[in-house]
Amino acid sequence: MSFSSSTHRIAVGSFLEDYNNRIDILSFDSDSMSLKPLPSLSFEHPYPPTKLMFSPLPPPQQRGDLLASSGDFLRLWEVNEDSSSAEPVSVLNNSKTSEFCAPLTSFDWNDVEPKRLGTCSIDTTCTIWDVERSVGFASVSADGSVRIFDLRDKEHSTIIYEPPARYAAPEARVEQAGLEVYGDDSDGFE
Repeated sequence: MSFSSSTHRIAVGSFLEDYNNRIDILSFDSDSMSLKPLPSLSFEHPYPPTKLMFSPLPPPQQRGDLLASSGDFLRLWEVNEDSSSAEPVSVLNNSKTSEFCAPLTSFDWNDVEPKRLGTCSIDTTCTIWDVERSVGFASVSADGSVRIFDLRDKEHSTIIYEPPARYAAPEARVEQAGLEVYGDDSDGFE
């Protein structure tokens, strides 16, 4: 469940042990002090969403609300201002070798830089995404190494941290505020 304070909407997801699940967006009616379903904002979601969250960006910087959902992939949805529809914006996959990825267990928006979002998956990988470009640019894996990817060519990455052998333990979290991105956003990393 996620609450959009800018539009007084709540997103809720189903939890069925099946591929076919749903996300429903409800609107708060201040006259009746109740939640009302918006039928045009009910849509299918593969597998149960493990987390739903509206972007912290205020509406003047975007058209409508941007909703993120996790499950098999990170999915971004644009919920139109007039509540007429919710359209898929992108499906983000951090696996370079497969059309499948390890299921995502959670994610969070970066409060300081709302175009950035961090995910974690059951394979112990944490990835930082640039949602405007729909690319992952940093990750932490089970061996504790931190990688920064060249946005011009995602096959190339630089390991910016490796734990000493005696401390090699899985990283449980990535603190987004601790990562600094070098280079300018238009052409990748320098």
